[in-house]
Amino acid sequence: MFGLCLASAIALAKQSPNLVTLYNTLVPISLYVSLDIIKVLQTNRITSAANMVYERTHAVARTSELDEELGQVEYVFSDKTGTLTCNVMEFRSSSDFAISCSNFEVELFPKPVPVQGPNPRTSTNPKTSSGSSPN
Repeated sequence: MFGLCLASAIALAKQSPNLVTLYNTLVPISLYVSLDIIKVLQTNRITSAANMVYERTHAVARTSELDEELGQVEYVFSDKTGTLTCNVMEFRSSSDFAISCSNFEVELFPKPVPVQGPNPRTSTNPKTSSGSSPN
């Protein structure tokens, strides 16, 4: 939408120099309003998420810039090389000025759920079975 407004402003700039000034102030204001609305919606979604709550502290976030703060993590140290095979990393500690956190687990990916169904290796069909099942 911004590109469309800018293109129309450039096309009509020859006809009215005041139109360029008008679009110059309207587009940033609408962008700021849109970004603030998106920040409020993201903040509500982050604060209402059940897996983002740490029960021991009962802390409440009172800022609209939570999504910007989440992107501040620079390093994640892992004791494994290559890919993570366990899907759970044990969080030892974190320090932010005088505040430190420790002794809770962060689960990176949900645990895989075993698929229920017939096993293709243990067939009970008499045409494909050799007489005994390998159980």
